[in-house]
Amino acid sequence: MRLRNVVASSPAILFTLQSHGYTVVEACDVADAIRKIESRRPALDILITDVNMPGLSGRKVAEYLRNHYPGIKVLYTSGYTDDAVVRHGILQADVAFLRKPYTLLSLVRKVREILDQK
Repeated sequence: MRLRNVVASSPAILFTLQSHGYTVVEACDVADAIRKIESRRPALDILITDVNMPGLSGRKVAEYLRNHYPGIKVLYTSGYTDDAVVRHGILQADVAFLRKPYTLLSLVRKVREILDQK
């Protein structure tokens, strides 16, 4: 299964995911991600997004993508406390979440766990 990351990512995250066999679409910000999705129409398996981003929240990005890719899985990340994440409407039983700071290995494991879910 391929992974397409459509939100801003660090070079270390990109390299790590690519070295584990994932195809990654890099975007510098939300607007760039949406432009790339709309122009390329890539196959998307998962979105990795921060909960809080300038311009558009990770939740709004996920909602937008789910309109175009109903089966897309989402992994939210955040350095905020649980309370702040709950206020953003993210932390629920059925939502995949990885707290920052995280190791690159924990990211790869979480992505695999999410993609393996039915």
